[in-house]
Order: sequence, then C-alpha cells, then structure tokens
Amino acid sequence: MRLDLQSKLLQHLNSKKKTEGFTLVELLVVVIIIGILAAIALPSYLNLTAGAKQSEARNNLSSIILAQSIWTSENSNGYASTFDQLAVGTLKGTGATYNTSAFKYDLGVAAGNPVMSILATPIVDTKLKRNSGGVFTYLNASARNAWTSAICEADAAGSIAPLPAVTGAGADITCPGGSTAIKVAGK
Repeated sequence: MRLDLQSKLLQHLNSKKKTEGFTLVELLVVVIIIGILAAIALPSYLNLTAGAKQSEARNNLSSIILAQSIWTSENSNGYASTFDQLAVGTLKGTGATYNTSAFKYDLGVAAGNPVMSILATPIVDTKLKRNSGGVFTYLNASARNAWTSAICEADAAGSIAPLPAVTGAGADITCPGGSTAIKVAGK
C-alpha cells in the first residue's frame, strides 16, 4: 500500500474516533437501567411517605392525649372541647376539628368511656389507616383520680379504628376488634 494512502487512512480513522458518540444501543441500555432503578425505588419511596404520614397521626394523637391530661389536672378533671383550649404544637384551631395535609382530627368529649376521644381520619390517601384514641379517668387503688390512655390503629386502610375500651378497674385499656394498640400511657 502506498504511503500517502496509509497516512490518509490513519487520519480518517483518527478523525472518526474524535467525533464518535454513544450508539443508539448504548443509550437504550442506559435508559432501560434507569427505568428499572426507578421502578424499584418509587414503591419504596411511596411506602416511606405513607409511613411518615401514619407516624404523624400517632404523634399528634399522643400530643393531644398528653395535653388533655394536663388540661384535666388544671381544670378540675374537665376535658378541653376545642383545639384552641389545648394549644398543642401546630394543632391549633377554634373548633373540635382540625385538618392537616394528611389527616382530619376530631376531638370528642363524651360521657362514659372513653371520657375523651380523638379520631384521626385520612383526608385523601386511601392507603392510610384510621386511628383513634381515648383518655379515661378513674379512681386508683388509693382512691385518687388517675388517668390512662390508648391509641388504636385500624387493622386495614379504610376500616374504622375502634375507640379504646377500659377493662377491669380502669387502668387496663384494650383496642376492641383485634386492632393494634399503639401507645398506652397514664399515671
């Protein structure tokens, strides 16, 4: 082969390597890999956000219960009937209902058991479980006023969370219907 043809061939091959990009097959493989990773990550992300919202409901119910116990001790064993009276963190309002981005909280004061009840109902997300809570006052073994509380979570999304029920002398609380008891507190 002639020397000038060899040099032109080498120059052509070198110039071709400089302008080379990704082939369509390489781009397709990268897009498929990104799609697979997104398909794996998206459900995990959605489950994490649902879990965070569910935790928000439990934490807010716990805060409301503690605020009600303080209200009870300061106001002759009465219960607050509005969120404004409780002034619990971000849960403030003038009525007995308060909405966050995920849940609607209803504050109920009823005679009998529970003396004070709270319901947390999901607003939009049908995958979230409903929660309920109750604060009970009773006379302990020393004949002193005491209180106990519980938060119940529904077994499945969309089902009603039963209100906690008092068993025995008032210190023991259960969640009827086999629902899950989240937290029990009291003095």
